[in-house]
Amino acid sequence: MGQPLVSVIIVVHNNIQDLRDCISSILRADYPHVEVIAVDSASTDGSPDLIWREFPSVKLMEYPINVGFCEGNNRAVRLAKGEFVFLLNPDTVTPTDTISTLAACMERDSHIGVLAPKMLFLQERGVINSAGLQSNRIFYSCDRGFLEYDRGQYDEADASLTEASVISACGGAMFVRKAVIDKIGLFDNRYFMYYEDLDFGIRSRLAGYEVLYTPDAIVYHHMRASGRSEYLNEYMDNKNRMRTLLKNCSLPTLLRALPRSLVFDLACITNHLRLGRCSAAGLRFKALLWNLVMLPDTLVWRSRVNRVRRESDRVFLNLISPDSGYPRVNVPSPPYSPLYASTLDPARLSSRIEPGRSDEDQLGLGWYGPEMWDDTPVRWTNNYGIAFLGKPWPGPGELTIRYVSPIDVAGKLLVNDAYLLDFSGQAHQWETIQHGIDGDSAVIKVTLLLDRTFNPRRDFGARDDRVLGIAVSSMAIK
Repeated sequence: MGQPLVSVIIVVHNNIQDLRDCISSILRADYPHVEVIAVDSASTDGSPDLIWREFPSVKLMEYPINVGFCEGNNRAVRLAKGEFVFLLNPDTVTPTDTISTLAACMERDSHIGVLAPKMLFLQERGVINSAGLQSNRIFYSCDRGFLEYDRGQYDEADASLTEASVISACGGAMFVRKAVIDKIGLFDNRYFMYYEDLDFGIRSRLAGYEVLYTPDAIVYHHMRASGRSEYLNEYMDNKNRMRTLLKNCSLPTLLRALPRSLVFDLACITNHLRLGRCSAAGLRFKALLWNLVMLPDTLVWRSRVNRVRRESDRVFLNLISPDSGYPRVNVPSPPYSPLYASTLDPARLSSRIEPGRSDEDQLGLGWYGPEMWDDTPVRWTNNYGIAFLGKPWPGPGELTIRYVSPIDVAGKLLVNDAYLLDFSGQAHQWETIQHGIDGDSAVIKVTLLLDRTFNPRRDFGARDDRVLGIAVSSMAIK
C-alpha cells in the first residue's frame, strides 16, 4: 500500500515576502505524495502572481475579498484530495522531514486525529513559538512554551512515547486526519481567525480522537514576538473564546465555567473604565454582546457537537489549568521590538550596552523592561536573555557582563550560539563574568541561559509574579 496523499493548505493575505520560502520548503520535502493548495484572500502585493509564475504545481484559489483564516481553510479542504491535511501559515518554513514525520505518526494509530509539530522562531531557532496549545478553565488559551528557550522541556511524554497529549494544535501548523473533518465538520467560519484551533481540537477530542504534540516534527515560524492590536486582544479573542465555551461544554461544565468567565470579563471592563481605557472596555463589552446576539447560531453548532460526541468533557478538562483569567505564561512578550541576527545592522551596534538604561535596539528575546536594583539601572532576564554587541576590530577580545540576583545563580554563557562557559554567583552580590573570545566576527551574540529562576511572589512574598533570572547592569566587549 502506498503512502497517503498529504494536502498542504496555505491561506494567503499579502504574504509575498514569505511565500517563496514557505512553498519552496514544502516542495523540497522528502515525502513524495504532497499536493499544495493556496487560498488567496484579496492580496494586493502580488502574492497570486508569484504563485502562478514560480509554482505552477500549486492549486491556487483566488478571492476578491478577505474571507478569513477559517473560511479560507474550509474552502481549500473541500478541494483537498489528501487523507491527511496540513494547515500551514504562509510565513512558515518546513525542514525536509517534517511532513514524513507527521504522516508516519498519524499512520501509526487511526485514533490520532490532530498533530501539533514543534514550532520554533525562524529568526531565533532556539526559542519556542508553540508546543501545542494550553488553556485554562474559562478557555483562555495561548501557545504552550511560547518564548521559552527550547531545552527539550516539552519533548518527552513518558518512557515509551515522544508525543504528548495537548488540548489542540496551533492553527499556524496543524496536521489533521481528513476523516476527522468529515466527522466533526470544518472550522467555524464565525471566528474569522483566532481560537478556531482550540475549538477544533476540543471538538476532535469529544468525537473520540487523540490530539498530540509531536516534537520530532519541526516548523519554523517567522512571526513577531511582541505587538498585538487592542481589537484582537479585547474583541476577537474574547468573542471567540466565549463561543468556544458555549459550543463545546456539557451543561455541568458550562454552569461552572460561564459564571467565572462573565465575572472576569466584567472585572476587566470595570478596570478598563477605571484606567480611562474606554475603547478597550467597549470592545470587551461588544464581544459579550456578539455572543448574546449569535446565541441561536451557537446552539445550532452545539447540537452538531453533541451529535458526534463520544467522550465526556474529561478528555479536555484534564488538560487545562485550574486558573481563571489571562493564561499563565513563563515568559511574557517583550516590552520592546526584539532584535534578531538576521535583521540587525552591524554598523549600528555598540561594543557596550547598559540594558537598564534602555539600549533596546541591541536586545533580543528574554528580557523584561528596565528597572532599578538599589541605585543601579538593570534589566532582568527570564530563564534566558539574548543581546548583541558590536566588535569593530578583528581578532580576540574580552567579554564582560555584570549582574546580580537575590538568589544563588548558575547558568551557561553562549557566544554566537556556541557554548563558552558555565557561570555562577552568590545571592545579593554583584558578580562579573569576564572571558576572552576569539574570532573575527563583527557581531557578538550573547546568550545567557539560567539553570535556576525564581518567582518573587512565591519565594519572597512580594506582589511581583514574574519568573526572573538575573538582573544585568552592563555588557561590554573590549
